[in-house]
Parts: sequence; structure tokens; C-alpha cells
Amino acid sequence: MPMSTCDLCGKGTATMKAIVEGSMLHVCNNCSKYGNVVSIQEPPRHQQEKIKKLIEEPATVRLIVKDYAKKIKDAREQQKITQEALALRIKEKESYLHKIESGHLEPNLLTARRLEQALTIKIIEDYQQQPTGKIDMKEEALTIGDLITIKKKK
Repeated sequence: MPMSTCDLCGKGTATMKAIVEGSMLHVCNNCSKYGNVVSIQEPPRHQQEKIKKLIEEPATVRLIVKDYAKKIKDAREQQKITQEALALRIKEKESYLHKIESGHLEPNLLTARRLEQALTIKIIEDYQQQPTGKIDMKEEALTIGDLITIKKKK
């Protein structure tokens, strides 16, 4: 039990965490009767190891290549297919395909896969993300602050 000030009565004694009227407070032994004492359990060791592995392993991300519009248009014209015919083949609207070919709209991964198959081209690449660095696991658990740190590093 940590030594601090009780949030209810203000005594400087050993406190414990308790939920009082829906709020988590540090309360002394006397004030604990006004709420429900909460015991905090550490996650099992194998879960901690999984979290560390997830953070340290590089992730594979699929991305659309930058010159997708030119590749799609060139392949379609080389095969002498109209936009209307290609749109029917990939089960999309012709206007959607036109926006993709003009570079105004990047296709989603499903449409990109369909375009790759229909035109026998490669516009999706796998990208290996490098780990952003080790996270300080002081309490052996991932905190919201750790997640914010990860997000800022990206």
C-alpha cells in the first residue's frame, strides 16, 4: 500500500485504490468503506512478452505505388481495352476508374488487386516498417502514454 494522502479525508496515511461513486480514488482504510476497493492485477508474463514482440517486430504494410495512375492507363491502352470494358471487368463504375487513371483518386486495396489481375501489372507493394525503438516498460504493462509515444514517433 503506497504512502500518500487520502482523496476523501486528506489524511497522510497508507492508501489503496477504491471506486467511490463511479470515480477511482486513493483512500485510507477508514474511507474504503464508502466504496469498493480495487485490486490491480499484473497481466500474466506471457501476455507481457507478446506485447513486447508486437512492438519490436517490424510490421508489413501493403501500399499502392506512387505511379499507379500511369501504370494502369498504359497497361489498359497497351491491351486495347476501353475504360468501360475494364470497369465492367473489375466490377467498378467507369467514373471511378477514370478518377483512378487521372490520378485524382487512389484505389483501395481490393480494387487495386482486381486491377492487377485484370491488367497483369503490379501496383501493390509490401513495405516493411522498421521498429520505432524500444518502449520503456517500467511497470511491465503498456500504458496510454506508451501508445501516444509510439504514435508520435511514426
